[in-house]
Amino acid sequence: MGASGWSHRVPYQEDVQAALDALRADVFARGEFEKMWEQFPDMRGDLADEVESYGADPASVARLRAGDPPTSIDEALEWSTTEGTHSILDTPTVSDTQGFGHLNPVDPELLRDMFGTDRPDAEELWARRDELDESIEGRWEGLCAIGYTDGAPSTIVFVGVSGD
Repeated sequence: MGASGWSHRVPYQEDVQAALDALRADVFARGEFEKMWEQFPDMRGDLADEVESYGADPASVARLRAGDPPTSIDEALEWSTTEGTHSILDTPTVSDTQGFGHLNPVDPELLRDMFGTDRPDAEELWARRDELDESIEGRWEGLCAIGYTDGAPSTIVFVGVSGD
C-alpha cells in the first residue's frame, strides 16, 4: 500500500501529549484511519489467523472474524499488523527522542528557517504543513509544532508519515 502522510491541528494546550492523546481518541471515534480488515474482507480470516498468532485476546480475534469494528485504538493497531492505520493512531508518543511511533517537536532552527521565527503564526504554520512533512526523516514518525496568534500559543500542528 505504501506510506501515507497525514496532518492535524488542535487548539493549543500546554500538555502536548494530552493534546495528542485526545486527538488520537477523536480520530479513532470518527473512524478516520485505514481499516484493511474492511478493505479486504475476503482476507479477514487470514488476518484474524495472523492476529491470533501474535497472541491477541480471543474476544478481539472473534470480533475481527465477525467483521465487527475494533473497540480501542490498541485493537485497531493490533488488527492492522505491520500495515498500520496510515494515521496519527500509529504515532502515540510525543518525545524529544526520534524513533518509531514518535512525534518530535520541530527543531526551532527549522522554524526560524521556514518562518523567520521560532514562534510561527498559526495560520501560516498550518498552510505550510506539507513543508514540515518533508523534513520527517523516517516512516512511522512525525513532528509537532505550536502556532501563535497575536503572540500567544493558539494551535498545535501534528504532521507525520506512517503505514506500509
